[in-house]
Amino acid sequence: MFSTIDVRPLVASSLCRQSVALCLGFIGLIGLIGCCGGCQRKGGATKAPRQTRSTPSSHEKTIKTVPSLEEIKADLLQASNIARGMLLYDLTAWHGTDALLASDYSGAPFKGFLVTAESATNADLWMLGALPDDKLGVVAHVHCDVEASPEPCTVPPDFAPRPMTADEQTMHRAIETAVSDPFFAPAQEAYNYIVLKGSDYGVDAGWLVYIVASTTDANVIPVGRHFRFDISPTGAKVLRRRASHRTIIESRRDELPEGVRGEVVAVMSSAVFDAYPTEFQFYVSGLWRVDLSIVGCDGSLWNVDGLSVEQLQGSAPGAKCPNPWKEANSRKAQ
Repeated sequence: MFSTIDVRPLVASSLCRQSVALCLGFIGLIGLIGCCGGCQRKGGATKAPRQTRSTPSSHEKTIKTVPSLEEIKADLLQASNIARGMLLYDLTAWHGTDALLASDYSGAPFKGFLVTAESATNADLWMLGALPDDKLGVVAHVHCDVEASPEPCTVPPDFAPRPMTADEQTMHRAIETAVSDPFFAPAQEAYNYIVLKGSDYGVDAGWLVYIVASTTDANVIPVGRHFRFDISPTGAKVLRRRASHRTIIESRRDELPEGVRGEVVAVMSSAVFDAYPTEFQFYVSGLWRVDLSIVGCDGSLWNVDGLSVEQLQGSAPGAKCPNPWKEANSRKAQ
């Protein structure tokens, strides 16, 4: 999951490409099944609903030209690094909360959490709650190594509740700023938030706040709609905003198309905004342990396997794609 990204341009064998084409022709944008096993190696989910690709006339000016593969390698590397940070944050919160609930904790009720990274696989979970003076503070602590097995997290027995540090207060403010932004329109079962320092990933923003769709159903994979907010260093202002999709995209592990037999090995989805995978796709593939086969907005075809990506088909000549950042601001203004 935390291996170095492998960016591979158009190296699939002709058999692999034919297999992908056969599956596309057979089931469209529903999901790749066992007939594509030579290209898609890992088990996964099915039935990704079609995404509406209509481009409103008010967004015609947001069209951008699709870059070449050489031009986007740096973007792919940055996206995979951001996804690595997202996965560490989310997995720490997930396993850390489980460890805390399994302990003898009897303190204040939880009112949120923050995660701070120590290394690529180690992080601390800080649970927030009311202190004796009724101010929001840190009421519990869990340390996690997300690659450790079988128990990735430990709960220090001698932790004493304390006020939030200045950095923690800013992180919490950044979350509140993102959640209260009108562009965030909750429409799915549940959401989690992830907060990363922009400077750690080469982004000109104080904080990157992700609001990612989640679920309690083990058979559901929320491919989208996820949100990203670039927040000022003080945590008080949204600098930029975008979404992964225009609509909800979910797949199920326990469903196959009617009359089809085989093993589901990947989820397939269209990308209305992006000509190549972003951190959203790397994150979904890594968290839910499923390959994502993505049709870019330029007609290109990609396979994302955790933090690895392979281009299976190039873009169509002269293809153009909507700019998600401009469209987000346009919709916010409406």
